[in-house]
Amino acid sequence: MTPVNDAEVESDETVIVTLGADAAYSVGTPGSATVTITSDDKPTVTISATDATATEAGPTAGQYTVTRTGATMSALTVNFSVGGTATAGAITPSWARA
Repeated sequence: MTPVNDAEVESDETVIVTLGADAAYSVGTPGSATVTITSDDKPTVTISATDATATEAGPTAGQYTVTRTGATMSALTVNFSVGGTATAGAITPSWARA
């Protein structure tokens, strides 16, 4: 069994082969075997400033949206850093999960 490296983003897949019964032989144990095709597809993450202007006097807060596309069958931890010219303590981060 040779897998094909396709362009589809997908999770790992399995191929199960099970021996069929016949009068000419007996099927022993195990009578089936599984091969797992490990996917090399990675999800893609992007970030955008969905509200790119924030005001100190309020009521406007800046907002970022992180979007994940591709395989979503398993949990994904996305690393990020915060930088810029705002001084530490000048912002109050509020992280929400959509």
